[in-house]
Amino acid sequence: MFKRQVLVILTAFLGVLVGVAPVAEAQADTNYRPPTTTKTAPKPAPKVAAKPAPKAAAKAAPKAAVSSADAKRQKVVAAALSKVGSRYVYGKTGPSSFDCSGLTLYAYRQVGISLPHSSRSQSRVGKRVALNALKPGDLVFYYSPISHVGIYIGNGKVVDAANRRTGVRVTSLKSMPLKAAVRVIN
Repeated sequence: MFKRQVLVILTAFLGVLVGVAPVAEAQADTNYRPPTTTKTAPKPAPKVAAKPAPKAAAKAAPKAAVSSADAKRQKVVAAALSKVGSRYVYGKTGPSSFDCSGLTLYAYRQVGISLPHSSRSQSRVGKRVALNALKPGDLVFYYSPISHVGIYIGNGKVVDAANRRTGVRVTSLKSMPLKAAVRVIN
């Protein structure tokens, strides 16, 4: 049940990022089967003389492209979200158990970026960003001195590996004392 909820959240989140309508919750259910319909023979299309398209209409409007950086950020978020429900174990970097900086290290490794295995050290990587300018994939840091890190996923939410009780989870950006944020992928 929990993994289905994560799948629904992940599918909706990635759909919003790339401009695709979110998938209905029922379709995200692994037991979902579309209703069957009786097959009927397709009606032949009426014959119409083909006319060449006007030259002005022949040029299609350019599609909104997802930048390489946006695609990498999406992969980072997807990698972290795929681990929701995994166990928290201090010092671990995956693939089935993580500490906070181990989860971020794992997610960024999926796009070929190496991070140090320490929240404080990770806070020195990349470019500092204002908290009101966060993008999905940005690293967010908590407490003073910095002792916890998560990945911003959008809509005021982060994915993190908080402790042994909660493991890898999705939570509010402001669920802990937020101190800084960095953008590793520009």
